[in-house]
Amino acid sequence: MDRPTISIIVPIYNSSLYLAKCIKSILCQSFGDFELLLINDGSTDDSRKICDDFARTDRRIRLFNKENGGVSSARNIGLNNSKGEWITFIDSDDWVDHDYLMCLMQCAQHDQVDLVMSGYQGLARVDRFKFYHLFLSDTTCYTVPWGKLFKAKVILRNHIRFQEEMRLGEDLVFLYMFLLHSNIVYTVGDIGYNYNNNAEDSLSKRIFPIEDELCICKYAIPIIDRLLIEKQISNMLAVERLFSLKAFFIRRVLNSLYYNDIPRKQRIGILRSINISLYTGATKASTWKDRIYLWLLRRRLYICYDILRYFIRLIKSKRRNK
Repeated sequence: MDRPTISIIVPIYNSSLYLAKCIKSILCQSFGDFELLLINDGSTDDSRKICDDFARTDRRIRLFNKENGGVSSARNIGLNNSKGEWITFIDSDDWVDHDYLMCLMQCAQHDQVDLVMSGYQGLARVDRFKFYHLFLSDTTCYTVPWGKLFKAKVILRNHIRFQEEMRLGEDLVFLYMFLLHSNIVYTVGDIGYNYNNNAEDSLSKRIFPIEDELCICKYAIPIIDRLLIEKQISNMLAVERLFSLKAFFIRRVLNSLYYNDIPRKQRIGILRSINISLYTGATKASTWKDRIYLWLLRRRLYICYDILRYFIRLIKSKRRNK
């Protein structure tokens, strides 16, 4: 086929319960000039068969089967093989309304737009001098790749890819890296992306090892700092939200230290190695326990903090086991 307007990348892993609904919702779009890249990431259920069946019925579908390597590697396969002028991502357990692509393309027709982002209050044009507008809304729409339309040449020119060593937060890092190289962004409200929050493998329902939590700090915090500086974000509310996001990642590290079985010496070492001021400077205590935690951390009393948190963890564990 000739170069399509949009490349739709769908990473797939054991999604047989939802996959057919997802693909059908894409194939029946009112805007039909697209290619659909189905990336089967080593599924062990019927996902591959479902992909094969659909691929035989529509020439716009391109199927890639690979060994399991995670969602980032699957999306990167899609990026490496995409031909469209624009790129959008749809998760295999989600689905989109009939005019979803049309709504995205209507925004993309504006002058020199690099990115269309849905999930905001109404339509707005954000140039490189007003990027703070993207972070005034208390939503998660700027931390996920779906619900967006990316200009392919920005990705190609700047070699933007998902970090495959990350198991969480890779979406945010990819999006923020794209924002760094964008000049004009259009934001729009709800345009019909339907997120399935009942999927059993939802990342929000999982506890990650400390190595994964440290990995997101390694990549996400520097990219947020670059965004603040290079896009000259000075609006107080936007700055506060971005600082709160950095504090959120540090808090995840702190929690992971005590949700997982990590030796005491290693816990203390990690407490001393992370930039704890990112957390203490942007966090407000809501309980007496949090106030004590913050007091100890601000004074770098890591051994006392560790003893207290570990003791409270033991108490909670004994209560659950009764």
